Amino acid sequence: MKLNLIDVIDSPLSYMRQAIWVSVERESFLLTDIFKVAEITFKRKTNVDILSEAASKDEAYKMKKVYEDRFASDLYEEISLTGKSGFKYLSVNDYNKLNGLSAGSDTYFDLINVFGIHKYELPVKTNKGLIMQFQEKQINVLNPADEALSILYSLPFKAKEVTAIHSFHNHNLLVYGTNDGKIYLQSLSDQNIRPIKVDDCKTTCQDIYLDANDEYGYICGMGYLKIYKFINYELKLVSEFKTSARSVNVFNNLIILNKGMHGIELLKFYGDKIEKLDSLDIGFTVDLMRFNKANKTILISSKPIGKLALLKVSEPEKRTLSLSKLFKFGN
Repeated sequence: MKLNLIDVIDSPLSYMRQAIWVSVERESFLLTDIFKVAEITFKRKTNVDILSEAASKDEAYKMKKVYEDRFASDLYEEISLTGKSGFKYLSVNDYNKLNGLSAGSDTYFDLINVFGIHKYELPVKTNKGLIMQFQEKQINVLNPADEALSILYSLPFKAKEVTAIHSFHNHNLLVYGTNDGKIYLQSLSDQNIRPIKVDDCKTTCQDIYLDANDEYGYICGMGYLKIYKFINYELKLVSEFKTSARSVNVFNNLIILNKGMHGIELLKFYGDKIEKLDSLDIGFTVDLMRFNKANKTILISSKPIGKLALLKVSEPEKRTLSLSKLFKFGN
């Protein structure tokens, strides 16, 4: 497999904060800021369509709703179910019941998309149905029977600063990493269970990814990519690879790394080995990276904002020889 650069375009948005969402159903990417929602698709060429736009700056800056009301209902449903970092967003009705949550001139959805779900107090839900919110020093497990989602109990973080987090899909567990590289496994089922230290990666944990079966966890940072296997409620290190990455995405046994100023890297994981397949220097520092499994495309944004690049993960072209080159025919 290899990385192919399809196109580099100017961003259709101009605000300083731009989020990227994925629609598998529409085989597209959605780019949002407080003014616009743009959809980016690729068939034979790159297409950009503006799906919604605020009538004025005043209207855009007044957005105070917790949920993403700029999306049509079908898009919101897909995005809320897809969620982020293993968590799902709540329904529009659930978010409408909440008071006192304001992200100022930004929306919570844009902020969480860019900076991480653990950074803000927006209530989210695990695949097992637990509703929670994150604060700087703790996790709050919320009461779903209460319209105001009052706190049932809190679990303190074992860290000065949490930098990445991911929920398990089939267990009441989550894993988080810290600014000093420590990795912790936290049970969510009991307020008296303290986090278990998994590893010390020495440098800041940048991103965590768990596959849909909770079989493998992928953790990256400055100088490392580590892969853990979930066995008997423990994360066991099975492989590591010397590299540096800001974020990681996984599709089957392919690993896609956002390497910031060094572009994108494609790896393959098999057995207990990691093999580099390809890398691509885009020509700008990569900020956000999103992967759409429907068509194996990647959309990345530049830092500083202004440029977007569309890539595709594909099979390398097979070279074939003609019969005339394989055989020499005499007279």
